[in-house]
Amino acid sequence: MAIIEGVTPRPGVVRVLAANATATLARDDSVVSLSSTNASAKSVTMTATQAGHAVTVCVRALSSTGTYTLAVAGGTITLDAAGEGAIVAYDGSAWQLAALTGGATFA
Repeated sequence: MAIIEGVTPRPGVVRVLAANATATLARDDSVVSLSSTNASAKSVTMTATQAGHAVTVCVRALSSTGTYTLAVAGGTITLDAAGEGAIVAYDGSAWQLAALTGGATFA
């Protein structure tokens, strides 16, 4: 298991955020589950971490007009429906998109 700046990642552990919560990726996150019950757009804060740190971000429930966005190198990931998600990885200087799931978009 890799050590990230003195923190051991929690493999297999899902951090479930409350509906409409401010989302900030933590140094020890493996999976983050988001939920929205309102129509607002929310940005996920992408904190710097150690190269090779990967996080799966998924939406478990979302109102029909709410969104979550993640700014990564080269563009923005938009999650706007339940079941959408993304895997992002930190390369030592920026977050990179590794994969999209469930209809999530990147532009």
